[in-house]
Amino acid sequence: MADGATSLGDGKCLRETNGAILVELESGEEKWIPKLCLHDNSEVWKDGQTGDIIVKSWWAEKEGLG
Repeated sequence: MADGATSLGDGKCLRETNGAILVELESGEEKWIPKLCLHDNSEVWKDGQTGDIIVKSWWAEKEGLG
């Protein structure tokens, strides 16, 4: 994984606002992720996309996901 990046695994974006996306993770958990906390390597950025959800490591740690 790229430095400063944490993969949350495969998932899909269920909903999008100007500042965040609602994703469904592999576990079935739904999580709002601020767009500023998505890593450049993330495959999921907007409504309808699926793939590897990659976030900035500091945010993942803060949320207990790291």
